[in-house]
Amino acid sequence: MKLFKDKNFVLVIMSIVIIMLAGLFLNLQYLKSTFVQNLLLLFTLAAVVYIYKLNVEKNRQRDIKHFTFNVMDNLPVGVIAFNQEGRLVFINKECQNLLGVLHTKVVGKTVEKVEETISYKGSIICSSLVRFVLETGKKVHNQRVCLVNNKGKKITCRIDVYPLLGHDVYSGVICILCDITTELNYYDLKRISDIVLRDMDSGVVAVNNRNEIILFNQAAEKITGLKAEEVIGKSYHDVMVNKSNRDCLLCEVVEKKQKIIKDEEVWYNINGREFCTLNTVEVLRDDNGSFLGVTCVFQDITELKKRHEVMIKQEKLAVVGQLAAGMAHEVRNPLTAVRGFAQLIAERCNNLDPKLIKMMISELDRTEAIISDFLGLAKPKDPEYRECDINKLIEKNLSIVNSKIMQHNITILKEYTENLPSIWVDENQITQVLLNIINNSIEAIQGKSKGSISIKTKYIDGNYVCIQICDDGSGMSKDQLNKLGTPFFTTKSDGTGLGLVISYEIIKRHHGYVEVESELNKGTCFKIYLPVNGEYFE
Repeated sequence: MKLFKDKNFVLVIMSIVIIMLAGLFLNLQYLKSTFVQNLLLLFTLAAVVYIYKLNVEKNRQRDIKHFTFNVMDNLPVGVIAFNQEGRLVFINKECQNLLGVLHTKVVGKTVEKVEETISYKGSIICSSLVRFVLETGKKVHNQRVCLVNNKGKKITCRIDVYPLLGHDVYSGVICILCDITTELNYYDLKRISDIVLRDMDSGVVAVNNRNEIILFNQAAEKITGLKAEEVIGKSYHDVMVNKSNRDCLLCEVVEKKQKIIKDEEVWYNINGREFCTLNTVEVLRDDNGSFLGVTCVFQDITELKKRHEVMIKQEKLAVVGQLAAGMAHEVRNPLTAVRGFAQLIAERCNNLDPKLIKMMISELDRTEAIISDFLGLAKPKDPEYRECDINKLIEKNLSIVNSKIMQHNITILKEYTENLPSIWVDENQITQVLLNIINNSIEAIQGKSKGSISIKTKYIDGNYVCIQICDDGSGMSKDQLNKLGTPFFTTKSDGTGLGLVISYEIIKRHHGYVEVESELNKGTCFKIYLPVNGEYFE
C-alpha cells in the first residue's frame, strides 16, 4: 500500500496502462503496420518518461526550496527578503523576534508599508537602503541602527543589504540583521577597562598559564622603563623575576595554593635603574576553577622608601640634637678653662715643648668646633634671607679656598649661566654649605697627582637655581652613598660626620634639596637646588 502513496509510482502505472490501451486501439482500428505501431508506442513512452523526469525535478526543487526555507528560517540572524517591487516576501523567525512582528502582518507589503506597520520608535527597516540596492544592484555593508523594540528593550543592530540575482536579472534584495547589543556592550566594557588600566597609577601585569606576559599597562611601562610591545608574549621570569631581589611572587601564590598575596616589597634592577615596588598578586581562574593565569598590581614606592630613610635620619638627628642640648654647654665651659690654662702654661713654662702646647690648644679648638656643630643641630639658626647673586657668591667662596686648590694642583672648571634670577638666601649659611662640599671635593682629589672640580649653575623649570659641584676624585661605593648624610658617618679619617648633615639641614630650611651621584674611583657630583621665589620666605 505504501507504493500507491508514491506519486511517481502511480504516474508510471498510469503511463503503462495508457500505452497498452493506445496500442490496442491502434491495432484494432487504424494501423496494420507493426513499425508504425511501435513508433507511436515509442513516442508515447518517451513522453511518459519526460513527464516523469519533470515531476522528479519538480519534487527535487520543492525539497531544495523547503530545505532552504528551513535553513533561512532557523538562522540565528534576522533575514528579510524583498522582491523586485520592494514587497516583503520572507521574514525569518529571528527577525520576527528581533522586530517584534508576525510574518502575517508584513508579508506582501512594500518596505515603506512595513516601516509604517512597525510603528514603535526607532524602526530599523530602512526603505532607503532597500530601494538603493534595488535601483543600483550595489551591496550595502555594516550599517548600524539603534532601536527600541515592542518590549521597550534598547538594541543595536548591524544591517547588510545584498541584491538577489536570478537569470542575470536583479530579482530583489535580502537584508541581514544582527543584534550586536551584547557585542557592543562587551567592547564598551573592554574599552572602559582599557582606559582604566591605561590611566591608573598602579602597574598591572597579567601572565597566562604558560608564564607568558599578556598584559602590561602604561603605568607598568613607566615604573619599569620597559615597553609593552617588548615584553608581551615573553616569559615573566626573563622580563621581571631574573632582575629582582627575590623569588617569583607569581609562582609562590600558585605553589602555596593561595588566592592572593598582598603588600610584598620587591626591588628591581632593570637597565641599570633600581626601584622598589609594593606588589599584590592574585590568581585568575574560570568558572570551573581551571587555572588561567596570575595578575600582579604594583606601585613604585622608591620615593616612599627614600622618604622613610630621611625620616630615620631625622630621628637620628633629633637624638643627636637632644644629646647636644644636654651636654654641649656642660662640656664647653670646662674646655674653655682648659684652653685658658694651656695658654697660660705656654706663656710661663719655657721648659715645655711649645709644639705639645700648640697641639693641645689645636685639639681643644677642634673639640670646640665639634660642640658648635652639635649645637647647630640641636638649635639651628633661622636663615636671615637676603637677595643674592649665586654666581658671585660661588666666586667669593672659591677665593677663600684658592690657595688650597693650587696646593693640590686642582683645576677649576666654571660654567655659569648668565642672567640667573636672584635668589633669597642666608649668605653665611649657603657659604657654609658651599665650602663644606668644595672642601670635600678637594680632599677627595688629594691622593691624586692632579684633578679637576667643575662648578655649574643653571635655571631649572623656572622654579629652581641649581648649583652643580662635581669632582673626579675617589668617589664613593653604593653603600657609602646610601649612608651619606647620616650623623657621624664619614669617609675621612679625621671627619666628624656632621658637616653634610648640617649642610642638608641648611638647604632644607631654605626649601631646597640636594641630589648626589657618585661612582667609586670616578668621582662625585653634588646638585644643590634652591628656589628662586622669595614668596617661600615671607
